[in-house]
Amino acid sequence: MAGPTTTAVQPTVTTSSTSSTTSSSSTTTEVATTTTATNTTESPVSVDTGDIEGFGLVEVQLADESLLLAVADTAELRGQGLMFVEDFGDLDGMVFVFEDDVTNRFWMRNTFVSLDIAFFSAEGTLVDLFEMTPCLTPTCPRYQAAGVYRYAIERPAGTMVGAMTSAAVLDVASLEDL
Repeated sequence: MAGPTTTAVQPTVTTSSTSSTTSSSSTTTEVATTTTATNTTESPVSVDTGDIEGFGLVEVQLADESLLLAVADTAELRGQGLMFVEDFGDLDGMVFVFEDDVTNRFWMRNTFVSLDIAFFSAEGTLVDLFEMTPCLTPTCPRYQAAGVYRYAIERPAGTMVGAMTSAAVLDVASLEDL
């Protein structure tokens, strides 16, 4: 039985993919924290990434909350998303990053947990917000934002819907160079 996978990453930078394990244990990623004001680096800390494997990590600011998210910034990673994930570990969710503004629809095919999804413009303003329910059949509902967006964040249900106002802003600075 293989042990957890460990990779060193910076909280605000996408990293190389972690390799998959064949065990049912969670993946662990090390995050090296950096304080830019004093330009010092602390020792890496372990982050349990649960069932979410093969994604880089980024730390973002959403409204008044700091989130540690898996990054889906390629067509392949966006297509995989949170399918088959039951355990988020220490992660707050996943951010889907697009190079240009899009109107793509999301679905919950093979997704085991209810999720909230928030769509944000290139400037970080909230475009739309939904609660999505799991779908294990071939025909699943599609969720489409009311307008174009550049970023979408998925988190466990109840963490954004009902808890976030239309004035919520995503600080996109850490996402622009991914």
